[in-house]
Amino acid sequence: MALYPLASSYFGVEHLAILDHPLLNAALDIPGLAQGPVSLEAQLEPDSLSKGWRIRCAFGCIGYLDELEAAEFPQLARVRASGLRPATVATVEIVEGELEVGVSLGLGPWQVPHNDQPSGSTLLNGGMGHLIDTSVGDLSPQQLKAMGTEQMIVTLDSVDGDLLATAEGYVIGLIPGGRDLQEVAEMVQRAEGTPEFFAARAYCAGGRIGVDLPLPGAELFAPSIPALRVPSERAAISAPAVEGQPEVWEVSLPAADFAASLPRGSRRPTRAQASPDLAALVKAMPRQDKLSWRALPTADVPGRFSSESARVRARRQARENGRGGHHRR
Repeated sequence: MALYPLASSYFGVEHLAILDHPLLNAALDIPGLAQGPVSLEAQLEPDSLSKGWRIRCAFGCIGYLDELEAAEFPQLARVRASGLRPATVATVEIVEGELEVGVSLGLGPWQVPHNDQPSGSTLLNGGMGHLIDTSVGDLSPQQLKAMGTEQMIVTLDSVDGDLLATAEGYVIGLIPGGRDLQEVAEMVQRAEGTPEFFAARAYCAGGRIGVDLPLPGAELFAPSIPALRVPSERAAISAPAVEGQPEVWEVSLPAADFAASLPRGSRRPTRAQASPDLAALVKAMPRQDKLSWRALPTADVPGRFSSESARVRARRQARENGRGGHHRR
């Protein structure tokens, strides 16, 4: 099963989840544990028995999250449904004579980005947060507010020594350059005009967006994030609101304008008259020189019936009404 790397820290701050269910058998076999805390790579495996996660490292399963603990990280359910295993870092140490296992799971809303990493991009490592100036971007205050607390992936471009962050077809804003960004800015600038481009994790909260970029002199690149088969419940950036509302018109007309007299006169059909225009049209048709135009005969004599069944029904009714005297039934 493929791995899905989680962020090891947010703006340089690591958030550990201390396991309530550590497993001593594998954890105590970790070399160097007696000398101090040991950090090692770990994976989260779905546990069908507890409906949670097992924490597995190179030395075996060192603990697990039960169903209630796993419910605190709903973003990981999307990773599980996509058939991937979250990959992170675990810290094992002995505190006051007891084994303690901490797993870097981060904050629930920031665990999984709402959009995918662009194909072909190189993901930069995190370590220092840089606030984006969204006033020069495309996003409205309503869109920034609708983003809530989430993680998304942005791509970086160089603009006059600054970094321009874009995502999902929108310009997010500018990241002012400085000494802390000199190495990253130069690398992005050198990649201009080449197929190579760079992406980074960005975190949103309270209408503001910060990008997590490497510290000067630290590791620049992070493992790429595979696309999830199960899409996010909502887009990373909501569509802009439609300006204005459709106008509603109300028209009142007096009832007299709609009054019309009922048709009067006999309901009996009258003999149709041939239209001179239609007759001329028929005569003008090719090979119709001998075609005559006349009206179809219509019944205007009282007593005629529309069909033979109507004639029989009327005759039977007249016979029954004309009976007199005593008749045996």
